[in-house]
Amino acid sequence: MLRRKTLLVLSVALSVLLHAAFIGLAPQVPMLRIYEPSEEIVQRFRVRMVEDTPPVIREEVPDLTRELSTRPGSVEELLTRQQEQLRPSESLIEQEVSVPDMAQRVAAEALPREHALEPDETMLRKVDARIIEISRETARQDIQVARRHVRPSPMRILGDEEFPTMRTPGDDMPKELLALDPLGPGGGILGDQDTRGLGTGLPERERIAGADEAPEERLATLAAETSIGREEELAKATAEAQQRYEFLDDLVDIQISTYHPPGEREGYFRLRIVPQTGQTIDVLPKDVTFVIDASRSIAQNQLNHTVQGLSEALRALRPEDRFNIVVFRDTATGLERGFVHATPQEKQAALQFVQNLRSSGRTDIYSAIGPVVERQPREGVPGVVFFISDGQPSSGMLDSRAIINAVTEKNTPRNTVLAYGGGSQANQYLLDLLAFRNKGYSHVSPASGAIPDELPQFFNRFSDPILVDCSADYGRIAEENVFPKELPDFFKGQGVTVYGRYDPVENPDFAMRLTGVAGDRRKEVIFRADLGEAQTGDVSIAREWALRKIYYLIGEMTRVGPQPEIVAELDRLHREYGLQTSYSN
Repeated sequence: MLRRKTLLVLSVALSVLLHAAFIGLAPQVPMLRIYEPSEEIVQRFRVRMVEDTPPVIREEVPDLTRELSTRPGSVEELLTRQQEQLRPSESLIEQEVSVPDMAQRVAAEALPREHALEPDETMLRKVDARIIEISRETARQDIQVARRHVRPSPMRILGDEEFPTMRTPGDDMPKELLALDPLGPGGGILGDQDTRGLGTGLPERERIAGADEAPEERLATLAAETSIGREEELAKATAEAQQRYEFLDDLVDIQISTYHPPGEREGYFRLRIVPQTGQTIDVLPKDVTFVIDASRSIAQNQLNHTVQGLSEALRALRPEDRFNIVVFRDTATGLERGFVHATPQEKQAALQFVQNLRSSGRTDIYSAIGPVVERQPREGVPGVVFFISDGQPSSGMLDSRAIINAVTEKNTPRNTVLAYGGGSQANQYLLDLLAFRNKGYSHVSPASGAIPDELPQFFNRFSDPILVDCSADYGRIAEENVFPKELPDFFKGQGVTVYGRYDPVENPDFAMRLTGVAGDRRKEVIFRADLGEAQTGDVSIAREWALRKIYYLIGEMTRVGPQPEIVAELDRLHREYGLQTSYSN
């Protein structure tokens, strides 16, 4: 038998020989039969394959001589075209049009007119009246008119159906005239001006009384009359001011202190206005609304302390005061629908209303205080909203910033919001900004056991109002560097303190005018001082100024959001004055 290796070699050799034979004979083997054309085909065609492209469509160029075109087909056409003309053969020039008897037809037919061409006397008199009104109201103030061309305006009061006439000579000229130049040597309007062509003078009825007087005598008479008139007007204005204004300069103490840091151009000032000791100042009545949080977030023990302090505040109300009590949880419940006078009977009923309060339910702050700040107090009387809560909303509007903005927007009567909180869980941000944005103050007692004493003490600081709707004018001091921006109401136990910055070179003197309303009268304080001679303070004035500005900036941030420029300014105040805020880096 052959071995496997021998069989493999023979198979390979045989395969190679067969392939070589096929390759050698391949050119001799025809693959296709040669096509012989049929004899039946008489005509033959030669076909050549080409690419099928769409035909080019040429746009016809319009003949500019046959039609007018206001919009050219291309920019080149616009640049090259100079003008378009009509062919004379297509125009109407060569076609003669004739209308028979045109002149006779036009003369016979009367064209109707919508408006008459003849002047209307009534309309002219009305136009004349308007011209005179303009001349009397504005001409002598804004336009310089040559006097020799203008006659004096009449001072006679015209009737309802009477129209004034043009200022021209004639019988219609009024008899009482106002001289434009009574001091002229010749009298009347023209005086000794050139009167050539105008006659020798004015008619007798146009002469002014006193025109024959010498100029010096007439001037002296007018000066005396003017002086008497001004003295009478000044006395009248002073009497009216004394009736409407009461000046408090002798009833208040105004203290101003300055601090000028070394090496800095601008300094700081602190202005305090407090009632003088031993002086009697009328105290205004007030309208107070107590808004009490009795929700579950207030522990029952803390609520009991709140009722104790509230009882002391109620007893301190005067009979001329008015008050109301609102207790809120999920909903708000009021003692009365409106204000009641603080009589002993009403105060006793209010004490019984709050005596047995129990904490329960959730806390809806905005629904309780929102309607309260919308109530309008009496004219010239402060409206005080005394808000007692931990400032932790759990129902309704929950965002503190949204609550502050919504309450401030509703507080159009500008009631004073006093915010008081107790306990370590009080939301001081909401309480502080709610009061600050509504020209009020806030106080938080960390220990609930101090509420019975600190609550009435805080309220009594604002029990004696003196001025409401206060505003100040600081003269040349830049108001953007004075804080607070909105002055609070002036209370006898609180006073008013203002901080600001000034330039000793440009503003060596300080002048301020504080005005406010007290009942049906306006009162004011006018203060002037030489800042160079003011009492010298220390660096605390600068820090207090910076603290007031920080409060203002945080209030603005509450209103408009954390704008980058506000955050940067807060960070600068933190680094420069060492005052820490939650927005400091």
